[in-house]
Amino acid sequence: MWSQEELDKIQKLLLSEDEDNQLLAMELLNQVENRDEFIPILSFLLIADSNRPEVEYAAEEILMNTDETLNSYWKKVCEVFDPYVDYTEKDQMAFDNLEKHIALFDSFLEQAPRFSKVYQKLGKELIKRLSKPEKGLEFIRKAADANPNDFQANFDYAFQLAEKKEHADTIIKHYMNCLNVNNSFFEIYHNLGKTYVLKRDIKKAVEVFRLCLAKFPQKWETMIELSLSLKELGDKDEARSLLEQALALNPESHLAHNNMSFLLWSEYGEHDLALNHIKRALEILPKKGIYWHTEAEVHWYGFKNKEKALEALYQGKKADNNYKGGDSMIRELEK
Repeated sequence: MWSQEELDKIQKLLLSEDEDNQLLAMELLNQVENRDEFIPILSFLLIADSNRPEVEYAAEEILMNTDETLNSYWKKVCEVFDPYVDYTEKDQMAFDNLEKHIALFDSFLEQAPRFSKVYQKLGKELIKRLSKPEKGLEFIRKAADANPNDFQANFDYAFQLAEKKEHADTIIKHYMNCLNVNNSFFEIYHNLGKTYVLKRDIKKAVEVFRLCLAKFPQKWETMIELSLSLKELGDKDEARSLLEQALALNPESHLAHNNMSFLLWSEYGEHDLALNHIKRALEILPKKGIYWHTEAEVHWYGFKNKEKALEALYQGKKADNNYKGGDSMIRELEK
């Protein structure tokens, strides 16, 4: 029997980032008969270290001389981690068995953060192909927390986490981890800025959006977001200028047309131009309830036309059953 100290030493070598250390552990295991204790970790390494042929080969050789029943069981458990196996063919029992032993696999990840990619890939598969978003997100979270240098795990977790104010600091932390690894992706800056808006730190959001546009000056999406933030800070003129730039780059941006319409009637009193922009937004995307609401506001607050305002509000309810934002305005106009 192995002592706990011996087990820990061999396991540490097997999980080492240094391939030579792993092969040394394999040589030590080849010198003894009782190897069954190491079936779980060797089965895991066959998948997690499949890019290391010598390690994979040595693990397979050892497993051939272990208990066949145990070997078969752990192969089935670890197969869940294999991204090349069709997940639709894996029965529920495989995931139940994984859950039963999750503390063991978590300990492997804790000792060897490089295996975060294994957790991240499984998490993505659970979300995309097996419709298990909560379980998938949990695996991605573990991957991101274990390895701040895993760009994909940190991005996926920040991106998949629900956009709620209570999650803002966590999302920011993981996007910052991404920037520390690779700062050449537009999405990181853009999403980070939006998260500061979510947190209600508008000044910080403006700072990030400006940095984003300094690096990616043609990104009209960020111009729209920066415009919204500047409007909140009271700078309506730059907000308008940014929307004009966004529309010059992408005349088909329904959001830019909607935001421009709202800005024009609420801040400038340019109601005719505001109406033109919201009409254009609705030509592009007629099923957006909030756009019909904007049109109603232009008709009512701009032209005092109650009939057309109500017509727009009811058209919005018809086009978008889930939109309830115009209900209070309907009650106000129908008094």
